[in-house]
Amino acid sequence: MNKKCVLSIVFVSFAVIARICPCRADTNIKARISQYSNEYGIDSALAYDLARAESSLDPMAEGNIGERGLYQIRRKTWEWLTDMSFDKAYEVEANIKVAMKYLAWIKKNLGKHYTQARLIAAYNMGLKGLRDRNYEVPKTHRNLIYNKYYAKGE
Repeated sequence: MNKKCVLSIVFVSFAVIARICPCRADTNIKARISQYSNEYGIDSALAYDLARAESSLDPMAEGNIGERGLYQIRRKTWEWLTDMSFDKAYEVEANIKVAMKYLAWIKKNLGKHYTQARLIAAYNMGLKGLRDRNYEVPKTHRNLIYNKYYAKGE
């Protein structure tokens, strides 16, 4: 067997194992989320839960209106926050960095109105959308994963 065949078999085997046992990939994603969330001053548990809610931790996830990657970032938001090509939104590290940068910006701009629930709501509906509702998180916006943060009364 030549070197090219061996490499192909190894790559295919790794891809199959990653699909069957996503725990290793999940661990790497969780470590990266923890690293960048801490760097940007975002609670790492919230950041991880948000990625799970947005994409089920699938870096190749695509939303209905073109959102991409772990954090389902829209093109307009991506281009506002970074000079990287939007194609990089599928890359785990790039997506996490941009999402944490966006969450940090929202957190800073929420100011005295900051709560984890409002941070999540503003991430999804935009800071202006939340401000237009006098910082009240709409009940229709909630889902099972986010309820954990809304239930805290924050």
